[in-house]
Amino acid sequence: MNRTKPYSDLAKTHEFGLVINDLENIGTNLNRLVHPEKSQRAQKFYLEYLNFELYRDIIWSELQNTANTN
Repeated sequence: MNRTKPYSDLAKTHEFGLVINDLENIGTNLNRLVHPEKSQRAQKFYLEYLNFELYRDIIWSELQNTANTN
């Protein structure tokens, strides 16, 4: 990924991705992405932060509250 905050910071902090400065460097760095530990860290990050199930009840509650006030 490029240095778009906050995603590049998250990738560095959780060590699940590769932050590059220039798109031309993607090809020469692809071998660094195919790494079992990075894959495990990416999956862990998804399960702990991005999984919709984590937020389902909160979102549903907010949607119901919004619907009830209109």
